[in-house]
Amino acid sequence: MATQEEAEAMRTQIAQLIEQNEALQASVETIQQQQIQERAGSHHGEPIEPEPQPLSAEIWSAPILDNFKLPHLSTFDGRGDPMEHVTAFNNRVAVVGAADSLKCKLPAATFTDVALRWYINLPRFSIVSYHDMIRKLSQQFFASRHRKVSSNSLFNVRQGQSESLRNYLARFNECTIKVSNPNQEIFVGAFQNGLRAGQFNESLAQKPADSMEEIISRAECYIKGEESNAEKHA
Repeated sequence: MATQEEAEAMRTQIAQLIEQNEALQASVETIQQQQIQERAGSHHGEPIEPEPQPLSAEIWSAPILDNFKLPHLSTFDGRGDPMEHVTAFNNRVAVVGAADSLKCKLPAATFTDVALRWYINLPRFSIVSYHDMIRKLSQQFFASRHRKVSSNSLFNVRQGQSESLRNYLARFNECTIKVSNPNQEIFVGAFQNGLRAGQFNESLAQKPADSMEEIISRAECYIKGEESNAEKHA
């Protein structure tokens, strides 16, 4: 059962997600309304100049389908890895089959804080394609990208004297994500190298694992036993 604090935190997170989604939907509706006004003005021989913004005139004027439903999009404040944000964004908009022009318009609604200030200050009409936008984003926030490390660095990861098997396994797996040249054989060797002496270490010595997936599967019963013993001694 979730505690009252956990339930309250969950309600707060849900409220924040709803608020973000409503803000994004409002941004799309604003763009749609502006385009309707521009087309109306153009029909009267008085083309309306779009507000100063970095998208090219061709991208900005591309229509948005009236029945377009905005998917939930995560925000980016300029402090995380920009390519992780792009990957998550691409996966979301691919589901709705968004055109490149729409893919150029939507990211602005996901930018906050530093990222939003960067976008606002881009030269007018300087973004000519979605690929161009992603290139600019990646270059600007290059320093925030996660630095890849060699798989050999995993041999420096060791289980602490009082660290549980569950925590060590989670910490080790997090380190493997940063490796630039993933190799299951090295992963397995490095994990066992850092593992404290004990029943699980003996099991791996007697029957070596072939992958981290196998280690995770075999570790489950040892984790349960370790946590059961800890509860009895509490």
